[in-house]
Amino acid sequence: MRERRCYLTEARLWTLTYPQEAEGVAFPLARDEASNPDDRDLAIAIVGVLAGAGNRSAEALLIKICSSPHPEAAATAMQALYQRDPLGRHRDLYQRKARELVLGAIEALGDWSDPESRAILEAIVARDSRSAAGYLASRSLKRLQRLDQPDWTLMALSILGATSGMEVHEVEWALRIAVRQPIPGVMVILRKRLQDAEAEHAKFCQEAWDTGREGGINAVTEKDLKSSFLIITLDWNFDNVLKAFAEMGGELTETERHRLHFLGYDSDSRKRLFKLVADWK
Repeated sequence: MRERRCYLTEARLWTLTYPQEAEGVAFPLARDEASNPDDRDLAIAIVGVLAGAGNRSAEALLIKICSSPHPEAAATAMQALYQRDPLGRHRDLYQRKARELVLGAIEALGDWSDPESRAILEAIVARDSRSAAGYLASRSLKRLQRLDQPDWTLMALSILGATSGMEVHEVEWALRIAVRQPIPGVMVILRKRLQDAEAEHAKFCQEAWDTGREGGINAVTEKDLKSSFLIITLDWNFDNVLKAFAEMGGELTETERHRLHFLGYDSDSRKRLFKLVADWK
């Protein structure tokens, strides 16, 4: 939802469609410590997309901005960097910035289990467990504790299937873990989650809308699922699960492929970008 509200979807698609133009616009703005904070935040997000597409200069710029004197810019760069760093290649940077209580770095340390990260997180919690840094450090520690358990894959599957309770808040983290390392049975769990949400969505549409509409309730349900945000009121992780399932090679239904295109995460970034821009008129 934040992507659509902040025009990040359009920015991401524009960057993937016109990477050279995006670099020319975003790099100077992202470097400029005196630029408007909102403009700079968007520019850093664009740099993150370029880094994710393999632009090494963009990755180097994100690393530099992580040390910005402006905490908001540093946090945006940190998030963009670690979300595109599945192997933890910049873990030493996250550890250094976590010691400085940079919140994005503290969260990043929950993705890879190692003694140094654990010691840093424990020290933050011991210093002040009630602060924002302390809360995030405590959460990251719990994530490392899960990864250290012999049955961590079963725990991950439990989280990925959760649609209520505290585990539902850990789904995005578990998806990051699942995408970067194989978890037996994960595709079955994700497929079931998608199907269950789609079935609940169909039931809601059946109860809420008049079946006398052209094409019947099935047509109404399919159209809504392809291009609205009702589904994420039923399972707010639906779109993240769909993107991860597709990224891991899962077979999508035609309706799910349409939704992935609607979100701007299929292979045709240019087509989706032009449709979004046309809708502005």
